[in-house]
Amino acid sequence: MDKPTTFGQRFWRRPQTTWLRRACFQIHLWTGVALGLYLIAISVSGSAIVFHNEIITNFSRGPARVTIAGTRLTRDQLKQAAVAAWPGYHVTFLWKAKNPEDAVEIWLERGSSTRQRQFDPYSGKDLGPSKPLPVTAVAWFYELHANLLTGPTGRFVNGLISIVVTLLCISGLVVWWPGIARWKRSLLIDWRANWKRLNWDLHNAVGFWVFGFVFIWGVTGVYVSIPIPFNDFVQRISPSPEQTRSVAPATEQSAALLRVSAPVPAKAPQLAVKAAPQLAVKAAPQLAVKAAPQLAVKAAPQLAAKAAPQAGDEQSTLAAPDSFGPPRARRRQQRILSPGETVLRWFYYLHFGNFAGWKVKTLWVILGLSPLLLVVTGFIMWWNRVLSRDARASRRRAAAKAARRSTAPSTSAA
Repeated sequence: MDKPTTFGQRFWRRPQTTWLRRACFQIHLWTGVALGLYLIAISVSGSAIVFHNEIITNFSRGPARVTIAGTRLTRDQLKQAAVAAWPGYHVTFLWKAKNPEDAVEIWLERGSSTRQRQFDPYSGKDLGPSKPLPVTAVAWFYELHANLLTGPTGRFVNGLISIVVTLLCISGLVVWWPGIARWKRSLLIDWRANWKRLNWDLHNAVGFWVFGFVFIWGVTGVYVSIPIPFNDFVQRISPSPEQTRSVAPATEQSAALLRVSAPVPAKAPQLAVKAAPQLAVKAAPQLAVKAAPQLAVKAAPQLAAKAAPQAGDEQSTLAAPDSFGPPRARRRQQRILSPGETVLRWFYYLHFGNFAGWKVKTLWVILGLSPLLLVVTGFIMWWNRVLSRDARASRRRAAAKAARRSTAPSTSAA
């Protein structure tokens, strides 16, 4: 066989000898080390929210039923009862009950801590959390996955890190390529090898087979986190068509989310940015993952205008659609998407896996945990290659230094 001479030939046959492979190895190694904890958090939280809609639908319960006794407390009295039950907190939202026998939901906040509780509108008694544990847990995982638990700032940082994750995938693919003579071997795992080789095979082979999924999640994660520039660009090259399609069935909750309402008060956008995920879940739990990210940017101001006519007052009373009862079918105008808008919608579908049934979602849950395996196996390789080697070298230097010190007196005595 002729000796490879050009860069392309060398990378095709013996990529380990090229500067590109060496550079990508360092990029992949240190980027993976830096993003290890982030990737674990995103991996676990992403898998946890794939069935978000189903959890919301199956576990959401209606407001607690209370006994009508005496005169109903006023809004101010309910606030006082809530603050008395939760010292140090202040009321941010108070959701009006639709029926006399329904409990009232009150949201309280103290610093970064929030509480969503139900209260008896007649006695002011705290009746417990407004959402069951599975709903609360999946909402927390969604907030972690989407906003890193830090609101809009975390969402923006998430978008930037998604770019880095995409580069991590590309560098990993370059590092994976072993040359044309051995590429088939790199697709398999030798379960009989020693543990170091087995760890390498797991990282190498699993990384190859899930590359496409992780790459898609990285690319779509940029849009999910920072959608406005993409939306603006698409509107320039593929604007929305005229909306002339006949109406189609929809739920009352989705109509409440998509309906344009009254003019937005001055401080409503700030309220919407802060509360949009909760508002989206409360107004339309079935759309929470599929539509909430878009609505948090596009429809949240309208939601705030409708739900909080006194936005900016931290003790405003919010009136929200009933999110607990079975959706009543109604008809709304079905929006026609341009080709560009269809592509962006599929970004969401591919990111969250909600474009098909439970089988695809189950696959997304399993594959979503693959970065966790890659981080663990990559850390082990890093330990063996860098930390363990440095530790051994440090011990050897210390032993040599101690040996020199022990021989020094005898030499001087001679």
